Amino acid sequence: MNRLSVRVFLAFWAVIVLTLVSVVLINSQIHRYQRGEEFEQERTEFIEERVVAPARAALNRHGERGLKRWLMAARARSRVLDLHVVNANGVELLGERLPRHGRPLVEAWRSGRDLGHAGGTHRWVRELQAPGGRDYLLIISRPPRPFLFRLFGPFGPLGLLVVAIFISGLISFALARYIARPMQRMREAGSALGSGDLAARLPGRLTRRRDEIGGLARDFNRMADQLSQMISGQQQLLRDVSHELRSPLARIQVALSLAERDNDPRHLERIRVEGERLDLLVGEILAYARLQHADPLADRTFDLVECVTDIVADARLEGRARKVGVEFEAPERLPAQGDEQALRHAIENVIRNAVRHSPADAVVNVVLRQHGDRIRLRVTDRGPGVDPGDLQRIFEPFVRLSPGRSESGVGGGIGLAIARAAVERHGGEIIAENAPDGGLVVTLDLPQ
Repeated sequence: MNRLSVRVFLAFWAVIVLTLVSVVLINSQIHRYQRGEEFEQERTEFIEERVVAPARAALNRHGERGLKRWLMAARARSRVLDLHVVNANGVELLGERLPRHGRPLVEAWRSGRDLGHAGGTHRWVRELQAPGGRDYLLIISRPPRPFLFRLFGPFGPLGLLVVAIFISGLISFALARYIARPMQRMREAGSALGSGDLAARLPGRLTRRRDEIGGLARDFNRMADQLSQMISGQQQLLRDVSHELRSPLARIQVALSLAERDNDPRHLERIRVEGERLDLLVGEILAYARLQHADPLADRTFDLVECVTDIVADARLEGRARKVGVEFEAPERLPAQGDEQALRHAIENVIRNAVRHSPADAVVNVVLRQHGDRIRLRVTDRGPGVDPGDLQRIFEPFVRLSPGRSESGVGGGIGLAIARAAVERHGGEIIAENAPDGGLVVTLDLPQ
């Protein structure tokens, strides 16, 4: 039984059924015992008139056969008396097993001892003599008191009710603890997480459960992991942004100092270049932040071939100074659905990154194809490639790679991170892999 709802249902159902059964049993036993008590008030007259006299009459009229018939009928009618008849050989006429208290009575009767006081409050013995001289012993007894009355007799029905309430209370307490304790642990873990303890998690005994509480515990731990990663990523991004902004600002300060000292226009040009670089960096950071915070994207149909053609033309101009060519293969037209500006920015970052890392006289290949209901853009450069362990990390903002692949020689940029964010916002995927003959292959897979 793996479902908490089933367990709760069965537990409550069991409590209700046990309560009902207990009430019914108590009432029936009380009624049965009260009926027996009524007979106790006139037991002697009742036994003689209703039991012993009919037995003797049946024996006198029809002998042992008549006594057997009477015994069978009397047993069927009586619910408060236990009847047995034993012949002179100690054999019960109907072959029934004698009660434990009846065996000593039969032995005493057969040995000829007096049975005048052998009975008791709930037992009677009478000798029956047939006309032919055969003797029989009639044993009359009250059935033993019900087990519950014998067990809780000093307390009576009130004691039984107290016991039933106590047992149902234990079951209800165990059920409440079973449900409430995991919730309390989740509340404590949630409070710790909200207070800044990013390591707060629920223990394994909760996550290993195979019911709704176990699923909730696993979801909580996954949420805590994602929250911890997001906060850690934001903190790392803040540190990286601070580092990236510090470098151009420091160069601007140096250029300002030199310009004040030397009055050289070249220092002002340096300040202008660094200002443009700083403006570009801030723009990319803002673009990345918008994509990360799920700002609504434009959704319209546009020609992706035309969009990539414009990007390739700009990339050819950029690579001409370094003698890097760009080849483009695509169908005549390929409609796509989504935010054209966001996808343009993503594709431009990937192609410009390939041009920037290709050596002189190399060619960057850009291939755009449709595969079923998917669109695939493949960009291959001839650069140094990426260490296999860093193929996923290159899509993180400001990631530090080897000097041969880093955009500045010591640090990474945010262009590929923007590309991944834009592609994933469109329900696509971006993958990087090393080409067999050298270089890096970046594939953008998008829904059409």
